[in-house]
Amino acid sequence: MNIFKLHRGYRGVGINFGLPVFYVDCGPGVAWVVIRNNPLEEKGIGILVEGLKYVRVKVEVECSGSSRCPGWFPKVDRWMVDWVEGGIFNYGSLRNRQDMLIYKGSRVEDFIEKTEDLQALRVVIAEDIYKVWDLVKDHDIRVYGPEGG
Repeated sequence: MNIFKLHRGYRGVGINFGLPVFYVDCGPGVAWVVIRNNPLEEKGIGILVEGLKYVRVKVEVECSGSSRCPGWFPKVDRWMVDWVEGGIFNYGSLRNRQDMLIYKGSRVEDFIEKTEDLQALRVVIAEDIYKVWDLVKDHDIRVYGPEGG
């Protein structure tokens, strides 16, 4: 089974007519579901991930390194974790060429030095992508502008 779309609305027919509902539209379409806005602080996200995996949807989670790495970590297909110096997320658990560790600050040199032994794909998001070129040119680090381009 494929989940095509998850959205909210109001029930248009039946006993629940007029009530707010969440729709889960099934069928071919979306292959990935992205869970965002630091979901690790929410209860039940692990159950949601299990349900999505059950219906064969690929799951990507965006979170902050200030949250603890959950026990259901391996069930997620791709992690995108914002690097926080001294964060409690287990950055070492991020997988090679699968998960991303993202830095959005101005101290790129510190990020490079403190994350060089990690397996995850490293990403720097910079206001001016050309200002960090000399810093990243000798490292396997992707650089994106503030809007991902």
